[in-house]
Amino acid sequence: MKTSAFQQAIESVESLPLEDQEILLDILQKRLQQRRRNNLYQEVSEIKQEFAEGNVKFGSVDQFLAELDRPSKLVGHPNPFVLLNVSCVKTQILDH
Repeated sequence: MKTSAFQQAIESVESLPLEDQEILLDILQKRLQQRRRNNLYQEVSEIKQEFAEGNVKFGSVDQFLAELDRPSKLVGHPNPFVLLNVSCVKTQILDH
C-alpha cells in the first residue's frame, strides 16, 4: 500500500527524538505566524489601494448586507467584498 507524502512526513517526525519534535513544532509555529502576518499585510495593502482609489466604504455589517441587496451598486466593482474585508482586517488587528 502506498502512503501519502503527508503520512510519510508524520511518520518521519514521529521517528525523531522528542526534543527534535519540539524544536520542529516551534519552527513550524513561527513560520505559520509569519505567513499569517504576510497575508494580513497583503490584505491591508490591498485595502489601502482600494481606499486610495475611492472603492472603500465604511459602515456596519448591516449596511454592508444592505449594499449586497442592491446589486446595481456592486456591478463592475473590482472587489465588492472589500467592504467586509475592512471589518475583518480591523478585527484581526485588534485581536492580535
